[in-house]
Amino acid sequence: MNSKSLAKKLIVPALLALALSITQSIPAQSQASKEFQQPGAIQTRDIAINTRGVIGGHFPDSNMVLWPRQTLPRENTLSLFDDFSEGIIDPSKWSVQPMCGNTGYDCAREVRNGRLRLAVQGYGNTNSDSGISFANSQVNFRNPNSIDAIQVGLNVKSFITSGCPANSDTGGPQLAIHGMFFNTGTGDASGDVHGMLLVDPSSDTPGLLSVIGLMSLNGQFFNFVDLGPLQTGEAARATLLWDRPNHAIVVRIVKSITTPSIVEQSMPYAVPDNQPPFALNNKFIAVYTFAPNCTAQRNLMAMDANIDNVRVNLVAP
Repeated sequence: MNSKSLAKKLIVPALLALALSITQSIPAQSQASKEFQQPGAIQTRDIAINTRGVIGGHFPDSNMVLWPRQTLPRENTLSLFDDFSEGIIDPSKWSVQPMCGNTGYDCAREVRNGRLRLAVQGYGNTNSDSGISFANSQVNFRNPNSIDAIQVGLNVKSFITSGCPANSDTGGPQLAIHGMFFNTGTGDASGDVHGMLLVDPSSDTPGLLSVIGLMSLNGQFFNFVDLGPLQTGEAARATLLWDRPNHAIVVRIVKSITTPSIVEQSMPYAVPDNQPPFALNNKFIAVYTFAPNCTAQRNLMAMDANIDNVRVNLVAP
């Protein structure tokens, strides 16, 4: 099962619990070949300069030109929201809710060593071979309607997955940066548009994580984009941003080990976006587990993650 299908199955219970990339082609002007010695540079046969003065490179044996990606809108203007240096979850910045649920037996929501730790171990029920059991640990942004961009440092330290041959429902653990930035005008939760950046176990490589972005509206999922793999224990910086002028939600990941080290995708939409979200807790950071129910065994799903240096862009609510 690919990561898109997996994410679709995983995110549905999370929403119930709440009650590609854009590129631009610019004519290039070729110049004499030059060699770049910068570490990690891609070898090209010569350089090109577009009409904006941006330097790119021609790939060997191809007419394709590699243009450096522009800086993510407002990324350099994000303000520090919380670095957790005070050693507590600050109630003036965050709100919380009951955690674990009926099937999450071990949970953590704490500041440890200057980082926010979110962790949960959830078990599937043993009285059925269908459905999944949901557990979570999360923090909600206070005054969320004043925020239109979220950036977090993250590190998924460990995770556990298990399955049930008799249960066709796929489960797993998941780290989510979740934002509802606007409502289509319905005036109720059915019109809230969800934007998500998710980190969950790779469906292709055991022990590896996948990073994806997606959107949803009234239970329908769309705009699945792939941000590539991430190693367990790898530090990364993730951004979820509402690019309202271009009617899109943007997701971006900056990795410290895995390549490509920077991946950004834009998820355009074509619905009205001039009303605030209906849901009160409409922006949050969470760790979820979705454990398949199984009569033959008690399935365990778990994830343990650190969050640090949360930055936001503040706007008039």
